[in-house]
Amino acid sequence: MAWLNYYHRKDFTTRWSKLTDEQKRAVLNTIIHEFAQRGLSSLLGEIAYDVALLVNSVLLGHRELENLAKEVKEQVLKASMDFINGKTDFNSIMKAIAPLYNESADGKRKLEDGVFLASFLDTQELKELVKESLLDNLKSWFDYMMIAKKK
Repeated sequence: MAWLNYYHRKDFTTRWSKLTDEQKRAVLNTIIHEFAQRGLSSLLGEIAYDVALLVNSVLLGHRELENLAKEVKEQVLKASMDFINGKTDFNSIMKAIAPLYNESADGKRKLEDGVFLASFLDTQELKELVKESLLDNLKSWFDYMMIAKKK
């Protein structure tokens, strides 16, 4: 199997060396764009799960979290819709999510990562990701919790 890796590495090196500097930049930009898009999609999905988990905690009886859950849910939904409708920028969504993480190092890292990854994408792509990875996931989680609550 080692010969296969060597072959692919050698083939890649040969092909890469034949590209112009402009072509190499284009390839690297495509790779960076794909990483940013997939990374942000995953991160927004994690955030949707975290928001749903907070809301679900209240449904399960943790009333001390009720105000925080209501505030975060409303602010995230509002900021997301405002962004999609062109009223605010992507950073407003990250600001709306901040109270969820209550100054935790891991939470701050998530928010910083979100802003960083978003910088590699255009506004239309960000809007699609917010809709698909954040809002649609939140809707699915909230629908699931309502069904589970009825049982």
